[in-house]
Amino acid sequence: MAFEFQEVAIGAGFVGIIFQNKEPVETMKTKIRYFLDALQSSFWFLPLVIIFAAMGMAFLLLFVDGQWSYMPTSGLIWFILSGGAESARTVLSTIASAMLGMATTVFSITLVVLTLASSQFGPRLLRNFMYDRLNQVVLGTFIATFVFCLIVLKAVHSESDYLFVPNLSILFAELLTIGNVILLIIFIHHTSVSIQADKVISDISQQLVKAVRKELPNNDQKMVFSEQKNFEQAKETYLYRKTVRNEKNGYLQAIDYDSLVDFAEDHGLMLEMHYRPGDFLIAGVTLALINGHKPVTENESDAVIDSLIIGKIRSPAQDVEFAIHQLVEIAARALSPGVNDPYTALTCIDQLTVPLSYMAQIHFPQGYLYDSKEVVRVSTKRLSFDGAMDAAYNLIRQYGTGSPTILIRLMERFYTMYLLTEDKSHKQTILRHAKMVHQAGKDSITEANDLHDLQERFGRFE
Repeated sequence: MAFEFQEVAIGAGFVGIIFQNKEPVETMKTKIRYFLDALQSSFWFLPLVIIFAAMGMAFLLLFVDGQWSYMPTSGLIWFILSGGAESARTVLSTIASAMLGMATTVFSITLVVLTLASSQFGPRLLRNFMYDRLNQVVLGTFIATFVFCLIVLKAVHSESDYLFVPNLSILFAELLTIGNVILLIIFIHHTSVSIQADKVISDISQQLVKAVRKELPNNDQKMVFSEQKNFEQAKETYLYRKTVRNEKNGYLQAIDYDSLVDFAEDHGLMLEMHYRPGDFLIAGVTLALINGHKPVTENESDAVIDSLIIGKIRSPAQDVEFAIHQLVEIAARALSPGVNDPYTALTCIDQLTVPLSYMAQIHFPQGYLYDSKEVVRVSTKRLSFDGAMDAAYNLIRQYGTGSPTILIRLMERFYTMYLLTEDKSHKQTILRHAKMVHQAGKDSITEANDLHDLQERFGRFE
């Protein structure tokens, strides 16, 4: 691994803030969360679990059938199970072939939905459809029923010296079939609803709000802005510096902050992280700076690298901007000349206001992480309110320039956030965006009445 020794001081890019509340930043190890998130977004894991569960159920029911010969003498169940071994084979074969056909239909519908979502909303939205648990459950249940019937079918015997008809297993297969038919109806309804633009936008907005509340908790404690100076003073007590350089290209998907803090405490180090989740890393760039009281070893440098997850695509695990960009992409596509769908763009603007209004009212997380003895150990690069506003509204404003409807709606939503926040710096950020929208309107709107409506809403800020 390539490292170099370098004496550096904290630059302006490492300005951070700290709350008086110094609780752990994560409750679960980041890599475990990342692994679970990857499993949840995969289209194979849950169906595979259901299939193995069906196989286990098949062997269990066959064992019960072997120990207890279940055959009612009258009633509806007797009518269903009557007919002997040949009837059992026919029923099981029919169910198996039907379930395989239904699984093929579900898979085809899913591919069509993914194609429509990619073309209409953007390829980055495919992840959201793959997250859909119902799609995974339906596909897994149909294939699991097919596998269950094959196993039970193999166990049916009608030889003269050995007759075995697993009636309980057959009854369970028939009940599964009825449930699968109901599930197919629910799946078709769910699919027809899930591809509607308003539903897609609403789901993304809810995921964004959930991610914001998890990564940016609302702490009411008073912020202390002297921590930057304190950190620099503490850094001067460390005699040795070592830079950690990146070795591969890709997106920084997650950082295990807990491990970094514990590692720095155990080894008496102070770490400065130069990137945050969502940043694209080039091979050779400086990932972090390690400050130590003694020469930093290569094993300690490797430990810092091991706390990072770098991949080919962005991940929403710790990247709040990822979901913001998804909504912005839908709005940008809707405002493109080939689509020209302003109502979808208006819906995106409205839904973006929900998480941004929450962010406008909170104090953003600390830039410095402390150990159990309240000694600062890690300096981090965090998302700011300025950055979130730029990510959410710059592209929409640029694509919406010339559209009075879009510019007026932006101005109205900015004013809503302006009234909700009490933070002066946040008010200045919102006002800066309002001024840019106002200027875009003056430069592009030719109708006097439309321009007057925009200026009237801009005047509310004064």
